[in-house]
Amino acid sequence: MLFSSIHLPVPTGPRYEPKKIRANDIYLYYRISSYRNNKGELKHNRKIIGKILHDDNVGMDYFVPNPTYYELHELPLPQEQPLKKAGPVSKGKKAVGAKATASDSIYSFGYSLAVLKIAKDLGLSATLKENFSDDEVNTLLAVGSYFGAGTPYGSGNFDYYIQKNPCFNSKLITSQRLSELYEELNEERTRFFFRDWIRYHTKDDVVCYDVTSISSYSKALPFIAWGYNRDKEKLPQVNLGMFCTVKSKLPLFYTYYNGNINDFTNLPYVVEQAKAVNLDDRFMLVFDGGFAEEKTIDNLLGRKFIMGAPMSFCINIREHVLKWRQETTDTEHTKMFVYDDEVLQYCEIPLKISRVKTRLIMFKSRITAYNHHKTLDEMVVFAEQQLQTLTKINKSDLYKYEDFYDITLNEDGSFSYKLSTKRYQEAQELCGCFALFCTDDSLTPMEVIKLYRDKDCVEKAFGSLKNDILDERLRIKQKVSTHGKLFLSFLGLIIRTEFKKRLLPWLKTNKKSLKDAIAILLDMQFYYRDRQWLLTKSLTKQQKEIAKILELPLNFLQ
Repeated sequence: MLFSSIHLPVPTGPRYEPKKIRANDIYLYYRISSYRNNKGELKHNRKIIGKILHDDNVGMDYFVPNPTYYELHELPLPQEQPLKKAGPVSKGKKAVGAKATASDSIYSFGYSLAVLKIAKDLGLSATLKENFSDDEVNTLLAVGSYFGAGTPYGSGNFDYYIQKNPCFNSKLITSQRLSELYEELNEERTRFFFRDWIRYHTKDDVVCYDVTSISSYSKALPFIAWGYNRDKEKLPQVNLGMFCTVKSKLPLFYTYYNGNINDFTNLPYVVEQAKAVNLDDRFMLVFDGGFAEEKTIDNLLGRKFIMGAPMSFCINIREHVLKWRQETTDTEHTKMFVYDDEVLQYCEIPLKISRVKTRLIMFKSRITAYNHHKTLDEMVVFAEQQLQTLTKINKSDLYKYEDFYDITLNEDGSFSYKLSTKRYQEAQELCGCFALFCTDDSLTPMEVIKLYRDKDCVEKAFGSLKNDILDERLRIKQKVSTHGKLFLSFLGLIIRTEFKKRLLPWLKTNKKSLKDAIAILLDMQFYYRDRQWLLTKSLTKQQKEIAKILELPLNFLQ
């Protein structure tokens, strides 16, 4: 069954698979999942989502969907009924892109209004206007809204999205124009935007930085390389670093580099790039413990920063924490405060790392300690169970058990073991403990830990960028397109981040996802008749609630 009067651009992407059934019948399959059978053979679960037809007059292919297409993409079904057989397309009929069909006369406005309102409130529109022409600003906001919505109607259907959401630009923006934008938006063109954006949003705020990896199918690009893949995917990648504000939780600036370069090795170069867009020494930076390397910290000389201090750090953080726990009865060394409904013990000492003078602030959480104790005991019991099943043990395998057990190897190859009371007690003392470096003497330990924990905003931004905007892959074929696509995705990330922040209480109350909220807004539709813009139907309760929260200017509906 096909919706024969609906003609869409042919969806593209790794999950879409065209298959010729007969001479003139090409059906489009969508790969839902993949698995290996008992023989190790790769198998796929696919569903037919429609048919690909060709218009001889204009030389274009177009896609006729069936109900399964809308179900899999969680889109509302069209009002018309599908036909069991689509039948051949007459030669005089034109495909989408050549001329709009009757179904294209209905437009969506709710989400477009929300994007324009958010862009205005954040100063995003104003910042873009300072650095791009009016036509470019409209196009950038249109593409940013598309990415911010999670590429509705499919990652390859930008043409269809822009036809349905004409509030940004009266001109049709084609996929070809989108590809040209990727090439035009190089680092030189966007640098001044970042300077203005950072100046606008960093007043009285703290900046955090983190890195993620984005996989790519391409092997021809020089910066796509094998490296530490955070998603555990067997694909080459590019590393993406991003700065966000901690308090307002907005993306500020991004940089990318080769997938095989270590994060801490590249940090000094990232810091220099940040200085070029006014993220200079005035701002405090917050990092996780993955950047805790002596050379890296030495390169941060003169900067204020907060950084995770892992127990394995070269300055023997573990020994400092153990010493503190042995002195917990001394009130001069241990103090407490209540943070986020839990009591935290803490102690701080001055510490010099290379040339940098820092504060080492050590914490212990009793709630976390309880869970750590349980995990520790499970690890000790599991190690003992393994040792009981062995008759011999190789020297190369001793490391698996030496954290908790003393093992003696006998001449006949047998061995004996016993629990190391000292190491076990030390592990118990460290349960629930963690430490931070801080070079700002004006911050209290409570303020330090709050800023450090709030840095998860950049991790959430990465999740949104990779899963909702880029669909887990950096799909580009030319190096010159890389920065442009990331820049447009960055604009989409700004919009999506602020959108979720404003709607978060409503989403929790109504048990809805951000995707649900965007779909609700996209369903606010109108059409043009007799020189009037008319709603297709009355607004629902949820549409009115979201519009009120976002303060959308719906007075024009009067």
